[in-house]
Amino acid sequence: MSIRERSLQVFREEASDHLDELESALLALEESPGNAEIVQGVFRTVHTLKGSSAMFGFDNLAMLAHMLEDVFDLIRKGRMVPEPRFIEIAFSAKDVMSSMVEAMEDTSDDLKARANNLIKELKRFLPKAGEEVPPPTDSPAPPQATAENVDGDGMKTYNIRFRPEQGIFRRGINIFTVLEDLRALGSCDINVLTEDLPLLEDLEPLDCYLAWDIVLSTDKGENSIRDAFLFVEDGSDISIERTGEHSETETAEGNLPAPDKSAASKASASSVRVPAEKLDTMVDLVGELVTVQARLRQAASVDEESEFYYISEDVERLTNALRDNAMGLRMIPMNATFNRFKRLVRDLSAELGKEVELITGGGETDLDKHVIERLNDPLTHILRNSIGHGIETPAERTAAGKSSRGMVYISAEHSGGNVHIRIVDDGRGIDPERVRARALEKGLVHKDQELTEMDTYRLIFAPGFSTAETVSNVSGRGVGMDVVKKNIEALRGSISIESEKGKGTTIILKIPLTLAIIDGLLVRIGEGNYVIPLTNIEECVEVRVENISGEVNGLVEVRECLVPYVNLREKFGIRGGIPPISQVVVTEGNGRRTGVLVDEVIGEIQTVIKSLGAMYRDVEGISGGTILGNGTVALILDVNHLIQKNTKKEMSLM
Repeated sequence: MSIRERSLQVFREEASDHLDELESALLALEESPGNAEIVQGVFRTVHTLKGSSAMFGFDNLAMLAHMLEDVFDLIRKGRMVPEPRFIEIAFSAKDVMSSMVEAMEDTSDDLKARANNLIKELKRFLPKAGEEVPPPTDSPAPPQATAENVDGDGMKTYNIRFRPEQGIFRRGINIFTVLEDLRALGSCDINVLTEDLPLLEDLEPLDCYLAWDIVLSTDKGENSIRDAFLFVEDGSDISIERTGEHSETETAEGNLPAPDKSAASKASASSVRVPAEKLDTMVDLVGELVTVQARLRQAASVDEESEFYYISEDVERLTNALRDNAMGLRMIPMNATFNRFKRLVRDLSAELGKEVELITGGGETDLDKHVIERLNDPLTHILRNSIGHGIETPAERTAAGKSSRGMVYISAEHSGGNVHIRIVDDGRGIDPERVRARALEKGLVHKDQELTEMDTYRLIFAPGFSTAETVSNVSGRGVGMDVVKKNIEALRGSISIESEKGKGTTIILKIPLTLAIIDGLLVRIGEGNYVIPLTNIEECVEVRVENISGEVNGLVEVRECLVPYVNLREKFGIRGGIPPISQVVVTEGNGRRTGVLVDEVIGEIQTVIKSLGAMYRDVEGISGGTILGNGTVALILDVNHLIQKNTKKEMSLM
């Protein structure tokens, strides 16, 4: 990869982060239009986008960001109020800029036309040439200029020291644009410092060894000067002092205290951006190490008094620590995902003419990056269903004695090796009779078939099922919740529903923390070994052969309760008879308890999940494989799929 390609990749990642920040800030500004801190944050974000995009030649993106920056400059100076129409245009501008960054180009006819239209809209908020915009009547009078350090024409003089971080060029940043921005502020005397320049043989072409002393005379405040350094300040040493003063703060109205550069430098030094592919490779290598360590321990267990055995214990301890650390590197908080849904809820509620507030909780809960990425689509559809089907219109809610503003609450919390994600709404809830009637229409159930409330809710996940009377952009096509269920089960998770008519609905997702390494229970059936994920297991019960039916699906008594079980020997066509004493591993998934009949329970094991390849990808009841310490392969059971198949057979026999 060339230097420019690497630089463009860095630009794309950082621009995406800035755009996410911009969207969150706009949502907050919509709720608190008078919050000066939010306005200042938006201004700085847009200013950074403008500078970095211009540096890489994305002129249309830079122009749109520049126009948005100009309007926010009026807002932060108190000359304009962020009215709803402007906020809507700002959201559209953010969307167009996101499309430009995603496509890594801004010259396509469609994007260019959309950007130009938004620039025209934004220009309407700016004063025309020669027109003076008066400050609001309720704003305080501007501070009076003092004689100290102010020239006769109102100019102030600043001494500036700018020492960029040594690797700033590797981020694709052209630092000379900073000097150009400073020149635009007033009279500028620039002196380059070369004392850190190494000998030619020691010089690294991609490193910056220069610094600059600058004397600037301007009528602008210190905040305007700091704006010139916005996208180079991380890791750089920047000092700004008024002539005759030794303060880094500006007391004039509208100027904020200078940021703590030492803190920024520490923050920059304490974190590093690493490509996700490198983390994935490291996790894969750690997985291989876990497998080798298991083989080492098995070989050493022959003589537990030998030095070899004690060495294997030390290797196991270090391997476990390395495994936990490697898995932790790929764990990210749910906050970013939850914040992304605020825009979805805002736009969808406006489209449907509803008032909906999204409340989030547990955003600090960590989850594997790959799991979060695959959760985005299911969570999006669930939220759309909650707003489209669940939340009533303001008139309907008022008539029902509720607040006109609906509420959707999404939260996450750790529970053992899983994360539980709850999506709760205070809407109309699910009507079991209506669901059953629609299921009868579609032939999903028999007329005389008895269904519990839980069984009725599960019908919502049937392919093609929908209770919507008309087809819209949000619902009615019968495509969605069945796909949600498949996606959640593909993550080895489960989904359940709780609802009360007229009160609301709760959807609970149970998701494993990671997809790479799991804790499981190793069992034996015939000559084969199988692994059942521990997160699905409730208990193991010993049973005698005379109490077991020979059918694939039967019932077994567990603590005075009859539990349906799956006879894997029959299901997988394994030769041989059932041992006189067998084990039933009681599992839980999708809100149901199901037993798995096995010959022997060997014990707990930590497994690295391996794909079985394209040929065996669609084998029912198997989600992958793993290599045991003795080098043999054990198949990992897909408990949710087994329970689902068992449930369908039970219902068909009703």
